[in-house]
Amino acid sequence: MNWSRLNPRFDAIGVDEAQPTLESNALPLPRELSLQQLTVRVATSWDEVEALRPFWQVWNNGLHTDIDYYLQNLKNDVTAIGPYVICVYKYGDPFGMLVGQLKKRRVSTMVSMVRIEGPHVRHLEIVTEGRLGPESREVDVLLLEEIARALEKGNVDMVYFHRLPMGSSLSQGIWQLPYLFPRKRLMHVVSYSKLPLTALPGKRPPVFSGKIMREARRKTQNLQRDYPGRVILRCFAGSKELQEGLGAVAAVDAGTWQNSLGTDFTDPLHTVDSFRYFSEKGWLRIFVLYVEERPRAFLIGQIHGKTFHCEHAGYHADFRKYSVGSILTSWAFENLAAAGVERIDLGEGGQEHNRRLGCEKFDESTVHLYAPTIRGLALSLFFGTAETGRHLGSLARSRLHLEWVARVWRKSLVSRRAKTAAGENSDRFGTTKLGHSPALSGPPRNSKACG
Repeated sequence: MNWSRLNPRFDAIGVDEAQPTLESNALPLPRELSLQQLTVRVATSWDEVEALRPFWQVWNNGLHTDIDYYLQNLKNDVTAIGPYVICVYKYGDPFGMLVGQLKKRRVSTMVSMVRIEGPHVRHLEIVTEGRLGPESREVDVLLLEEIARALEKGNVDMVYFHRLPMGSSLSQGIWQLPYLFPRKRLMHVVSYSKLPLTALPGKRPPVFSGKIMREARRKTQNLQRDYPGRVILRCFAGSKELQEGLGAVAAVDAGTWQNSLGTDFTDPLHTVDSFRYFSEKGWLRIFVLYVEERPRAFLIGQIHGKTFHCEHAGYHADFRKYSVGSILTSWAFENLAAAGVERIDLGEGGQEHNRRLGCEKFDESTVHLYAPTIRGLALSLFFGTAETGRHLGSLARSRLHLEWVARVWRKSLVSRRAKTAAGENSDRFGTTKLGHSPALSGPPRNSKACG
């Protein structure tokens, strides 16, 4: 099928649709496919994105590239200008895509646990697992050419790749771009963990091993000992429970460490409308632990296919010694396994604790590409200076044994932020009224699944 006949309204930025031309600074195209076979177009409207739906759904890599999830986030993100999906066509049919969003917002970074605001920029965000379609080095070359062309023409000030797999063809292609065009920076290399909830017949997944479950029971008993009959665990799943669930989360969030940094559980720009949409789709799950009828820990995520994607988690700082976050996640994982979920995407973190749980580790990177302009240079200097500051601070703490300074600074931030933030989120999402739920009477091994 020739999609150009169905949807002719494509913005081919710097691309000749009949036959793309290679500029002198472009990557060499491998010889397996010729230029006559491949064309590049950029979908920048909702209608153009919808025209790609048949191929998109077949190529979908998971939650972040689900077309409905993508469009809903785009709709509710006040910083979004519109979609920006680069599509390579072979003989008129889609052959590969790179899914992004064009945004205009003020960038920021963290130094010494303080958010530093940067300039307002027009940037292109490539979503997690945004490379859709069959693996092809030829396609990756053309996708990167289109990105470089957009930067060169000043259409965007910066391109931001989320969770780009290390060693992928796309990642390798970025570092083969000419050194000064565009400027590029590897911001972070982070380990991400996925936790299997299933095992071979006759075996138990490591996360539910005897040792792990005994540890969960011990922590639960410690909390119950100090608060007998006053510990409750709840799962909010339906749209009718949404307001109550978000209200509980907001009450916990006001006392979390993340909130002390000026961020909260809506930081990725989810709105109440987004959460409502996700609950109506049957994806959203909100797990909350209550102590004395007050929420003290939460976990928010989405079930997509057989995977639960952890998106937001937190616990009240006053209950840190009870490991309430660990207690809640242990119960939530059993609940999800009972509902048929086969794996948990834990997101960032490759700690020893995750390894003991049996997590599979994946190294992925955050990559910035900057336009060859004054604004692009300023952005490169802004993020580069912040990265240098973080590195020098970490080095000083380890060499001079100043970890205690970081602990004191963290406590100061938590205390200061908690005084001003208490009630802000509750006012935004409603009350935290506790529904009628049975008190926790032991380790939640046989809790009803929140399916």
